[in-house]
Amino acid sequence: MRKVSALVTLLASCLACGAIRPRPTPTPPPAQYRPIGVHTCVPGASVWIDGAGVPAEYATPIAASPAGYAGFAALPSTVLALNLHASAKGYPEYGRVLDARPYLKAHPDIVVPPTDGVDVFVGSCEQSTRSQYRHAIQLDAWISIAPAPEPPPASGWVPTKAQVLDLQGDFMAWVPELALHDDGDGMDHRANIRLRGDNGATPHGLMAGYVWSISTVRYRNPADRDKIYQRAVSAGWTHFQVYAASCAPGPGYHGLYPDTADDCATAAERTNQVLAEARGHRLITICMGVSADDGPLVGLNRSLCDLAGDDYDNSPQKDCRIDALAKAFPSIPVFVEMPDHEITPKPDACSPQPFPANGGQWIRDAQRRAPRFAGVLYEVGHPDGTSANVAQLTEAHTWWRDVQEVLFESDTYWKFWQNLGADEARAYNDTVMANAPWLRGCFSGCSTHAAPTSVGATGTFVGELDPHTATLIHLPGDFADWPATTRIVSVTLSTTGVHVEMSDGKPESWPDAVDHPGMGPLLYSYGMALQIGGHWYMSAPIQLWRGQAESGGPIQSTTAFPDQIARNWFYRGGPNGGWGAMAGYQPQPGEVIGLFICAGDCRDGNGGWSPRHERSNVVLFALTDPNTEAVIR
Repeated sequence: MRKVSALVTLLASCLACGAIRPRPTPTPPPAQYRPIGVHTCVPGASVWIDGAGVPAEYATPIAASPAGYAGFAALPSTVLALNLHASAKGYPEYGRVLDARPYLKAHPDIVVPPTDGVDVFVGSCEQSTRSQYRHAIQLDAWISIAPAPEPPPASGWVPTKAQVLDLQGDFMAWVPELALHDDGDGMDHRANIRLRGDNGATPHGLMAGYVWSISTVRYRNPADRDKIYQRAVSAGWTHFQVYAASCAPGPGYHGLYPDTADDCATAAERTNQVLAEARGHRLITICMGVSADDGPLVGLNRSLCDLAGDDYDNSPQKDCRIDALAKAFPSIPVFVEMPDHEITPKPDACSPQPFPANGGQWIRDAQRRAPRFAGVLYEVGHPDGTSANVAQLTEAHTWWRDVQEVLFESDTYWKFWQNLGADEARAYNDTVMANAPWLRGCFSGCSTHAAPTSVGATGTFVGELDPHTATLIHLPGDFADWPATTRIVSVTLSTTGVHVEMSDGKPESWPDAVDHPGMGPLLYSYGMALQIGGHWYMSAPIQLWRGQAESGGPIQSTTAFPDQIARNWFYRGGPNGGWGAMAGYQPQPGEVIGLFICAGDCRDGNGGWSPRHERSNVVLFALTDPNTEAVIR
């Protein structure tokens, strides 16, 4: 059954129930503060507000209590309009402008009390709760969020996390049936595309039969769009890219893709249609284009986006872009694209100060702010040659190695303008991928492979390790005596990292550590035990923040991230003299290792960074087969 979001305006009802009380003497609201209380009727929903004059910290989502309540304690009474946002699992993200000014203008006898609160109801609340509505800013709606509409029947498929992150596709789809033709006025009106750019050049690739995939939304005939999807699937694509940022009337790329105000008025509807159609063809959707200056398309159904990226190669400044992506798409992986010849991100207004000196520190800070920041999309230049491309990627890998790295855009320009052949491009990109084996994903028409299946293996714990029997490296001296107040019940080794499930509410019930210089308030650490030369060694090098569900990379991988443990857990030349016997050691498939967590930051051997001296048990299991996902219990 199709469920549709409901929005019910109840201004008249609120007036009738006496929720808005006239004041005998109108006076301007004093410059004081008042609370906003939000009742979501969806326990645990995320709620945030923003707008002119709203404190910046309120733009960070907060979780509603189990009873559905969330609060913002200090809204200036001079703020008469704001944006309310809410999201919850199984619900579409909701946003609404709440503006008191029209009502106050029409009712000069009404004054906004400076200290009253307001309850905003989000969810399927009973109507009897309307009497709880209290006036602070004139809110003109009762807000009800229903579960997201069911997708078309063919798109009931839900891709696994491994499939979402295994990017395979291209910017340019070869669809010769849609080769541009002149309708007599220099345009192809099937998609409203001009045949000559404002640079005087002809897009020979489009004339021959290439379709820029993000222009799919311009094809109004469903049969034409279906040709694009069918060609993408037959070429082995698993992903499909859609431009999901705001629409503004203008000439488009080099004047080839003009948009009018009428086009923009229907952009959200058409974009949502393309997203649904692509998923109906089992294509994983990439919603691109969002930045701090260019937000998501108004009306975009973000539940149809499987992952998201920023505004392509517009700038190497990435911190504000990551923050914007995390706000717009809080529940899916997000990526940033690095422009050609740019190796590291550049500082912007959202960057940590001082700017990190290495990629690991910068990435940890970014993931503290945006836990679903997943990786980097590289742009390289096809004419530079494979050797130059690989040299650039190798240099960049030093900074970006702790996240997923994707060969995203290498030859789009030359396919678009010069009709570079798909076979030639594929051979070129395959060479680049082969010589940069840390790359995981290609969106420039590389050879494709079967998409990964869901969790591919299971395993069992083979025992536990007593820390008193091991040599502790960079752990607090009394760590072995810390009580094991929680137990690991399962370990998931995915293609992106390690995730543990605990027997109770930990680690989330642990307090954050005090701000660690350059790191912020860490919550807990991952630790590993390795048996080397018949003796066990233990250390905890991986630091995690609250809300970070996994980290450490694919420790079982031998191709995408070869020797992940040796290179990124216990790398040579580590802190305070290195990792001792563990430095550079890579366990092999089938070798038994141990895993544990501990409260706070256990990496540096200083118990002062752990607000509670508590840890988990140390579970032992055999490292699973390489390049497969596994769950060990």
